[in-house]
Amino acid sequence: MSLGRLVDATVASGKVRAAELTITTTCSAGLLLSDDRESAERALTGYGRRFRNLFDACPAWRRDLSDILAACTKLEKLSLFYCGSGHGTLWQVRHARLEDIRISRCAIYGVDLVWLPTLERFVFQGWSSTTQRLVSFGHVPRLTTVTLSNDIGDGEQTLKLSRILANTSSTLTDLRLNFKGDNIWIQPETSRRLTDAFRNLKTLKIRNVHHECGLAWIMFLLQSAPHLQELYIKLMNHDCVECARKNVPWEVAPSFKHYNLAMITILGFYSTEETIVTFIRHLVQAAVKLKKICIRENAASFCYLCGHTELPAGSRFPRTYEKTWTLSEKRIGAYISNLKRAAIPQEFHSKLN
Repeated sequence: MSLGRLVDATVASGKVRAAELTITTTCSAGLLLSDDRESAERALTGYGRRFRNLFDACPAWRRDLSDILAACTKLEKLSLFYCGSGHGTLWQVRHARLEDIRISRCAIYGVDLVWLPTLERFVFQGWSSTTQRLVSFGHVPRLTTVTLSNDIGDGEQTLKLSRILANTSSTLTDLRLNFKGDNIWIQPETSRRLTDAFRNLKTLKIRNVHHECGLAWIMFLLQSAPHLQELYIKLMNHDCVECARKNVPWEVAPSFKHYNLAMITILGFYSTEETIVTFIRHLVQAAVKLKKICIRENAASFCYLCGHTELPAGSRFPRTYEKTWTLSEKRIGAYISNLKRAAIPQEFHSKLN
């Protein structure tokens, strides 16, 4: 029995509770990245033909994402990696029991979450084009966590969070944004719509912000999230991709105060020390009820693009700083009333005044 028929018979039995099919090829990444486009296209065409033969041997499979969801009535978690119906396709999703959707590097124009009464978590990573129709939330009464992650390189297009998250205001409590060390793809704004979308936001996690983009723009998110309690920021700790990054300026009135932010975590450091010093000063001045700040070094990580495993110069704390410093609730109170008595590494004191 062929692999295709075996999989088809298993699915058709109706007894499968979890299924995972990974198809790998012997086509090397080096061939795909080489200048020999003719050989690369010939290899891709051959593997595509073999995959189509496998798919044709499985009549019980549905060939459209909407058909798959319609057939899998008890589905609770859906993960899609490198798939889709093609660029320019808007995928409309309806399902009664889905709780978790993860879309990564898929060839779709946008996702319209039309009717998902039990959806709690949504992840969208690596979209190919930035449009205001990238994500649309319809009936999602239980959605609490949204993750958006992308690297746009030299791209000019940005997203307005006020449009994307317009229908999530009653339930959204956890927002996670990953910029992959490239340009900032959200458009800074202060609008009633964004404040409404963030009205119940409690946790904000921002990952891989490159130093060339600055940190001041993060303040617009705080201004629009009055009930935010925890802020997590991971600074870019590796740079092997060259692109024209742009600083994203943002001005905050000295009178701005945030009355619910209690915990700030910053992972990493910039070689341009003044950038992070100025940002910390603005944060602590604005956060009236801040209880704890934790700044830690980035852990060494492996880069799949260049094989780099060591932290580059500038992303570590200067060796005179402690690796971790925490401001207790008692000491942060003293800091708010007198910046000079802040529990901050001694090298920062003169710069925070």
